[in-house]
Amino acid sequence: MHLLQINLHHCKEACLALLERLAEDQPDVVLIQEPWVRNGEICGLRTSGYKVYKTNGEGTKRACIMAKAHLNIFMIQNFSNADTTTVSWEVSGSNIWLTSFYFAGDDTGPLPSPLIRSLVEDCKAHNRKLALGGDANAHHTVWGSSDTNERASYKQKENKKLVKSDEAARNRKQHQKRGKSANKISCSVISSPQKQIILNRLRRTRILLFLLHSYK
Repeated sequence: MHLLQINLHHCKEACLALLERLAEDQPDVVLIQEPWVRNGEICGLRTSGYKVYKTNGEGTKRACIMAKAHLNIFMIQNFSNADTTTVSWEVSGSNIWLTSFYFAGDDTGPLPSPLIRSLVEDCKAHNRKLALGGDANAHHTVWGSSDTNERASYKQKENKKLVKSDEAARNRKQHQKRGKSANKISCSVISSPQKQIILNRLRRTRILLFLLHSYK
């Protein structure tokens, strides 16, 4: 299972660079934020062998997912909107939900968004695997920003809690499911596609997050 995550910054050239990357690496799924949009429709991502998943709802679409067309994937509309796209992927006899999300920099509401919170709680309640990739618009000098904002400070605290929780969970489950084959997930974050014009744009990116949660 090979996943990519990228913010395209509404850039046509970034779309072209992504398509070049797809031709070279053939990832299974790409979690995309801020795609190039024209007349309200996502553009620049059509390519042989891949399908684009997006919400049917209203508003400027700032999140979508690309996946190989032959994969058994379908939309989860009740956990999708203009800034969030969620799909279910049936692989090796089990389902994993994938979510691409975008948190707008000028959004003063609570984070994570209510939809993401509901998504995570639903996956916990149903013992479902969930992978999320997105742009949280968090600034921190640790990852090259010129300043540190409240989102980044909050995220650092939450990450410390997640690390402690994950370590405890791993210790409890070390000897479970021995001898059973497990799905391997290879994850990549594209923070700067090769073309210089895109690199210049992406230097202003706040943060690209990739979180994996397994509730089994």
